[in-house]
Parts: sequence; C-alpha cells; structure tokens
Amino acid sequence: MSLLNLYNLRRNIAQNRQGAHLDAYGKLHEFLVSLGLTQSYDLGISTKLKFEVLQFFANETFGRDARIPNRDEFIYRICSIIDLVKGTDWRIDDGTDLKNWNQVRKKSKGAWVPLTRFANGTYKCNPRHFSWWTSFPLYLDVIDGAHRIGMTNDWVAEECVVLRCPVEYVRDNNLAFVPSVIDAFMQMIFHPTKDAVSPPYGITIDLSFYPHTLAPGIDEVVVREIPVEQIEVFPIFADNKYRAGKREVNSDLPHFAMLLEYYYQNL
Repeated sequence: MSLLNLYNLRRNIAQNRQGAHLDAYGKLHEFLVSLGLTQSYDLGISTKLKFEVLQFFANETFGRDARIPNRDEFIYRICSIIDLVKGTDWRIDDGTDLKNWNQVRKKSKGAWVPLTRFANGTYKCNPRHFSWWTSFPLYLDVIDGAHRIGMTNDWVAEECVVLRCPVEYVRDNNLAFVPSVIDAFMQMIFHPTKDAVSPPYGITIDLSFYPHTLAPGIDEVVVREIPVEQIEVFPIFADNKYRAGKREVNSDLPHFAMLLEYYYQNL
C-alpha cells in the first residue's frame, strides 16, 4: 500500500471517529498541499518545522483531558538523544549524538538521573510543543516497549533514552490529553479513538504480534511542555548487540504496510 493511499484512508477514519477536528485537519491538509506534498508520513525534520507557522498546530490541544491509568507512579517516553537535546535548553552540546548520549551514560551509572543535570527550561517536541507518553514501563526493554506503543525498530535510535515524569505532577497540572488525529497528523501508525465514547486516554497499535497481526495496544497520552525538574532520564544503547534476537518490525516492510491497512480498514 502506498503512503498516499494510507494517508487518504486515515483522513476517512478521522471523519468517522473524530469529526470535531475536521476543520483543523483540513487546514493541515491544505498547508501540506501548498508544500507540494501528497502525504504527511515520511517528512524530514526541515519540512516538519515548516508547520510551526500554523500556530494552532504548534500551540493548541484538541483531545479531551486524559485520565492516566493507575499502572505506575510515572509515565514514560522513548526518544533519541537528539530529540532531548533539541527539545530542551541543553547546556553542553558535544556535537554528536553519541557524545551527548555519553554525557547521560557517565552520570547515570545505570540508574535514573535527573534531567536537570544536563538541561534547563522545559521539554517539548517540535513542531508541536507536546510529546507522547504511556504508563507502561518502557525502560525494561526499549524494543519490546517500542512495539507496544506502535514504534518500529527503525524508529528507535541507537543513542536511545527513556524519560519518566511523575503521574501526580501531570495530573495536578492538567498536562495530559487524549491524542487526536491532529496530534498524529505526521504519524503513520496511530489508533484514532472515538470521541463519541469519551475515551479516558488514547490507545496504541501493538506491533509485538507481527508478522501475524497488529492489535489494539496500551494507553498513550500527549503531554504539554514539562519542566526539566520533573523529568528523569535513563540511557539505553540500542545497538545491534542489544537488538539481537528481538522481533524485527520495520516501517518499510511490504507485509507490515498490508497489516496496517487491514487494521485501519477494520476500525
């Protein structure tokens, strides 16, 4: 299945499940077309940053307030070290992902370390100033965890970090929202919940049953900017040695695209 076909399928799903967001979705689509593009799932970072001119996309939330499940006292996020460097006021940028990751490794000594050891300000993602989190303990195995939240192997960087933030802080400050089709406009893998049933949180697409099937997964929320004082970081070097023997799911596999199409068609 082509990415264009997948994009069009997702537009139809958005209309059926989250119709209240169609005006914003239409504006995003018009801007995408103005850039000479037909789909939004393989954009480079320079193209993604162009969407920051759409203030509603960068600064507004669209999903309802989320209620994070009582699985753990923390919520977690997998990201690359470059995401963390670019998403914060990183104090000492050593110029390469590996050197920046080694900053964290040396100070963590195999344990969680406060993000304040490396950065100031808040943590946010670009072009949207929100990030994706789950109550599932992703640090136990970042490849298995990535599959459970709908990330393929090729989207997990070698210089990987897992972040955690106290659930209590997120709840007290009303920072978590149910993910919307607007939040996922640039994400190929996304399960749009039905607004009509007032879901308490989003649902991932679990890739851990590949190559047999894809299935509804675990909880996910999008979270506003978070002060670095509320975040701890755990570095994991997800190299070939770490990945050896683990399930292989890559976004460019034809069979994976077929399973994703089938999943969407049966929502």
